Amino acid sequence: MVLIILNVLYTSSVLQTEQVILQANKYKNLYYMLCIFFFGVILFLIVRQNEKLCANNLFLVFSIFYLILGLYLIFNIDTTIRDDAYTVKSAAVDFSNHDYHSLDEGEYLFRFPYQLGMVTYDRILGLFSKNTQFIFLVNLFEIIGINWFCYKLTDLIFSHNHNINLISIFLSFSCLPQFFFMTFAYGTIPGFFFLIVGLFMLCSYTLKKKIRTLFWGVILLTIAVVLRNNFIIGILAVLIYLLLKSIEERESKYIFAAFLLFFSCIIATKGMYSYYSIESGKEINSGVPSVLYIAMGINPENDDLRAPGWYDGTVWFDYTDSGFDHDIAYKTGIDSIIASLEYYKDNPDKAVSFFKRKVISMWCEPMYQSTWSGPLEYFEQHVYTKLLYSVYNDGILSKIFSYCMKGWLLLILLSSFVFLICTRKTFSHFYIVFYLYFIGGFLFHLFWEGKSQYVYSYIYILIPCCAYGVNKALEKLLFFSGKLGYNKYEKTIF
Repeated sequence: MVLIILNVLYTSSVLQTEQVILQANKYKNLYYMLCIFFFGVILFLIVRQNEKLCANNLFLVFSIFYLILGLYLIFNIDTTIRDDAYTVKSAAVDFSNHDYHSLDEGEYLFRFPYQLGMVTYDRILGLFSKNTQFIFLVNLFEIIGINWFCYKLTDLIFSHNHNINLISIFLSFSCLPQFFFMTFAYGTIPGFFFLIVGLFMLCSYTLKKKIRTLFWGVILLTIAVVLRNNFIIGILAVLIYLLLKSIEERESKYIFAAFLLFFSCIIATKGMYSYYSIESGKEINSGVPSVLYIAMGINPENDDLRAPGWYDGTVWFDYTDSGFDHDIAYKTGIDSIIASLEYYKDNPDKAVSFFKRKVISMWCEPMYQSTWSGPLEYFEQHVYTKLLYSVYNDGILSKIFSYCMKGWLLLILLSSFVFLICTRKTFSHFYIVFYLYFIGGFLFHLFWEGKSQYVYSYIYILIPCCAYGVNKALEKLLFFSGKLGYNKYEKTIF
């Protein structure tokens, strides 16, 4: 509810310099309402014509459309990448050439060894092609894969309800930020792909009790965490669900599944570190203490470089100033956290202002830095068509996409909230994983480093529940409008 209110009142946007602008919506809410109405009309038409539409065929049509647009995008932009994506890909190339200098003291992987998962991923892709366009192409197919398994998850959870499936397919392909993350050669898309496929396998296991789907689910979820540590929130959501399921059904197999997943993630990470230690002949450093990210994320002085709690370089500098001593850096982080909490205790109004603006900067940015993560003129990355220039350089298409995605975001949040209210007494169904993941992401990034780029997956994962909520609304609308040919939703939950 808080995010719904904040999104109605405010919108944030990220400039090419990564400076975040927070604005009151005022008249813009009219545009957002028009966008919601636009989505509503399309969904109404889809459901009204449900008997003429095959879910698989609809998915195929959208996939072909995505492939055409994706190839147009890939072959009309500068393939130069930057920041972490560039550093990780460079390390992958170096590793393949037996150059491990990035593991040396003070270097990137010495500071951030958790990036070794993405280094491994880039090395595997590098076996097929060293061209960055190939990474973009793989991202494109993974995005279509994410949409496919979102549809299949919806199908499983809501007992093959045709209308909800159609709505889920449309909403997933309407998520433009995910499409534009295609050009982000980092762990966001591949990590989320493995997460959602793993969730599908786990959901299938709870329904069909086939042990091979459990093992596939554990493997895929583990890969997601190895690629991007933030997906550990998804693992925790699954563990909580499995524990609730074991209590409800009094079945030890769910406890077994939880332990298997937990230890798989630990063993995979330690195994990867051991492998690279042997390959490189270097000890893998423990890296930057996590408390430094929390210290940065809540520091009241970290307020104006980008946005409250966003990256300001203190993690890098504090670790350097500690002489790369983990214990000293850890103490620095703890001292900073204590100082920040004491400041907020004495200045509660400052705390409210800081965290309010931090939440707005991340959760009220409808494009989630997806276009910012692509080619920008500010970084001398170029696009070669006028249409793409308009998308990536604050042109008319950029504004239209932003308005549409704000309407999409409000639709997702509103429908998901209604669904949660309607099902608040049923905590053992698999959809609770989606809400635990969403809530966990919100709480985590409230204190961790801020970045709107991080939160897209927490919104996207609500699509199945949103599809149910939209379906119920359209069911009422079609009933009152006298469209009696509509296939009513069969209750599978209540």
